[in-house]
Amino acid sequence: MLKKIWIRVLTVVILLVASGFGGYVVRDEEIQGQVAVIEEKDSIIKSLNSQITSLAGQVDSSKHENDSLGTRLNEVTDNQTEMLEKIRQLTELKDRYEPMIDRLVADSNEKYYKLVALKEEMYQAEKESWHEGFKAGYDWGCKEGDKESRKENPTYAEIEKMTESWTWIFLASQQCVWTAGEFISEMQGRGIRVGLTYIGFYEGGHVIPAFDTPDKGIVYFDVVPETKGSKIFVLREVKVDLFGRYFSDNNLELPRGFNEKIYNFQVVWP
Repeated sequence: MLKKIWIRVLTVVILLVASGFGGYVVRDEEIQGQVAVIEEKDSIIKSLNSQITSLAGQVDSSKHENDSLGTRLNEVTDNQTEMLEKIRQLTELKDRYEPMIDRLVADSNEKYYKLVALKEEMYQAEKESWHEGFKAGYDWGCKEGDKESRKENPTYAEIEKMTESWTWIFLASQQCVWTAGEFISEMQGRGIRVGLTYIGFYEGGHVIPAFDTPDKGIVYFDVVPETKGSKIFVLREVKVDLFGRYFSDNNLELPRGFNEKIYNFQVVWP
């Protein structure tokens, strides 16, 4: 009987023990599940906090950008206001001075057309004057040419008489073409026919006057020193022959190193 009682007690203890440990195991599993749920919620909360922080930063950045855009918008507005004021001032100046400019342009155009008309009148007057001057010059040239054609050839004695009083004071810058031209102009002024003779040397040339006399034919004269080394020059008859030696044949001082041989000569008559 006692054995059965212990068996029952032991059975009860075993059942109690078994029942207590089973409840513990069940509660531990529940706790672990709740902890997992809490950890998951905490992770979600952390992720949400991170997203909230990021969104807050974006909001701050957008706020700064809005503030910057607002500042720039204010600057643009100020610039626009300033430009509108300048446009208004320019418009006032345009309205004030445009009539004056229009009058100036009109006056300028009127003066321009007057100048064009005046230029045309001057051109026509110049054209008429030129034709008149040309006709007058042509008539005078014909008369003078007729006089030149009637110039007389002097005799040799007349030439000697005219050249006796003809002298020059030599200038270093004078050349033969000047002295010969002066003498020829003087003779033509007296109504005497005189020609211009060009003498060609191997290097350079020489110009002298010539006369076509009725008694001795063509004679040549040159401006030569009155005496050797003199600065007073006179007219003297000279000899001109093709291939002759001009300075030696006429007893004139020969420039050093000069080829005096005459290669050609020609007389031009008026």
